[in-house]
Amino acid sequence: MSRTSAVLGHDKYCAPFPVILETVRTVKKLGFPDKFIVKNIDDSIIFNLERPSFSIHKRYTLFDDEKNPIVTLHSKRMTAHNRWEVFRGKSDQRNDLLFSVKQHHIIQLKPNLDVFLAANTEEIVCDFMVLGSWSGGSFSVHDVQSNDKIAQVHEFIYLYLTLQKKLPFT
Repeated sequence: MSRTSAVLGHDKYCAPFPVILETVRTVKKLGFPDKFIVKNIDDSIIFNLERPSFSIHKRYTLFDDEKNPIVTLHSKRMTAHNRWEVFRGKSDQRNDLLFSVKQHHIIQLKPNLDVFLAANTEEIVCDFMVLGSWSGGSFSVHDVQSNDKIAQVHEFIYLYLTLQKKLPFT
């Protein structure tokens, strides 16, 4: 199976070295969005993850530091494997689907996720696997074809993201 390229944002979001990021969740207030802010070590905002107020749908949008939408995450309702779909920008159109994510097993103790790129419509074998820890604070992302670890998060509050090889997401 050949790897399919996908536009996941911009080269400015990639680094060939470990990047220390801090996530901060805003306190949910009545009438205001539920929000995650991602900052770098210099305390500069890199990303905002926002959920609309008063929405019955599980839907989040990831914005860059200039408030441009990068991706939209949408939870599929009524699925046994807790499936999420990720779309380009603020879209929810099928032709803007980048990838989908689902639990590896319906019942699991550790968070293990299967990631399918949009071109992988049969979903017989996933393209990437996210393997979590018992504590839920750490996880790693693996390329299924090469079995290489391509990213890793070491802690829940401070994220140490390491891209160990460049993948063809251009």
